[in-house]
Amino acid sequence: LESSALSIGRYDIGMEFADNFKATYEKLMKEEKNPKMLFYLRSILVQYYGYTLFCRKEVIKSFDDRNKYIDEYIALQDIRSAAFGEEYNNIATKAKILTEYRPDQKEQIYNLYKEAATKGGANLDGQYCPLYVEATINYLHSIKANSEQMSMLFDAYDYASETLEAAIKQRKAELASVQAEGNAKKIKKAETEYNNAVSYLALTEQMIEPFASCDKIIPIYEPKFKA
Repeated sequence: LESSALSIGRYDIGMEFADNFKATYEKLMKEEKNPKMLFYLRSILVQYYGYTLFCRKEVIKSFDDRNKYIDEYIALQDIRSAAFGEEYNNIATKAKILTEYRPDQKEQIYNLYKEAATKGGANLDGQYCPLYVEATINYLHSIKANSEQMSMLFDAYDYASETLEAAIKQRKAELASVQAEGNAKKIKKAETEYNNAVSYLALTEQMIEPFASCDKIIPIYEPKFKA
């Protein structure tokens, strides 16, 4: 869409084309029942709003188009879940989208990551583990949390570190297995996944470090040890 408008060189023609395009796809979405086709159609519609932001930037009079794009982008994740599963990863994607486009919604971002972690458990994509910890820090900072509320942060950290440590162990075993096979393509993929898990854990540890003094940790973990 973007290249079509630019090649014509006239925003008005490009906009007319996009508006017709949008109307057609909205009609198809109402008629379509197949989840995977709905996901495809919704993806196209989200691209339309991305086009709108690019090509109409000189004539936009409000943030309606931008907000519509964000809403559509978030709604797309529910359709992705219906079509392909992995709801937990798509919930985390919603949080990531909000972090980029609506960073002031810190409580909602935190709640989405927490929900994703609860539903996904060890299956949550490792990239979201440090983001969950970061979102918790940002939320606690926004509410000027007291020492009693800091347990939220260590709950997020415990989940993230345990999930990533397990992932590193699994990825390391997978890497050793494909190295024994000698398949270069599989080895490269396994190395990337292993290195990513290691870097996610290092980032998580780096973020928790300023909060890891004994006077902060002991009151939170002592009841757990006694239990």
